[in-house]
Amino acid sequence: SVAGVVGWVDLAARDAPARIDALVARAGGRLVGLRPMLQDLEDPDWVAHPRLDPAFEAMAAHGLVFDILARPQHLSAARIRLLRHPRLRAVLGHCGKPGVTGAAGAVAKEPSDLQKALQGWGAQAEPPTQLIFLRHGETPHTVEKRFSGSGGDNPGLSDTRRAQAHAAA
Repeated sequence: SVAGVVGWVDLAARDAPARIDALVARAGGRLVGLRPMLQDLEDPDWVAHPRLDPAFEAMAAHGLVFDILARPQHLSAARIRLLRHPRLRAVLGHCGKPGVTGAAGAVAKEPSDLQKALQGWGAQAEPPTQLIFLRHGETPHTVEKRFSGSGGDNPGLSDTRRAQAHAAA
């Protein structure tokens, strides 16, 4: 069964709040968040533009989560967006897609792109920001240490991970 769905709306549309209202109504309580695809945008500051304020206010009013699918260069603008909307909850998808370098198992000696991008997101921010990182859930494949990916076998979450996801929510 589907517990929740993350959707997409053109947040820059003039009628974005009405579109959000309609999507929430059609989803019958299953819409849990919206994911603008920041990772695909050339403008790293797009999400901080004031013209998007009404859409994010509508998201906050409906209790929707801002699913931040972004790269490190977009995170400063995402932080600005969150500071403007203190009631807006957010999740940082894929940990901000930091660059991966070095040999497997190597210990990083320099701050990662993600660490640099998240500077200032801590308790000194007003309001305080709490970051909780959740990464892909446990499946029978991960327990068996089997690889599966896009376009392959999709076994679904294990009972353990399903319980963990409900506890985290």
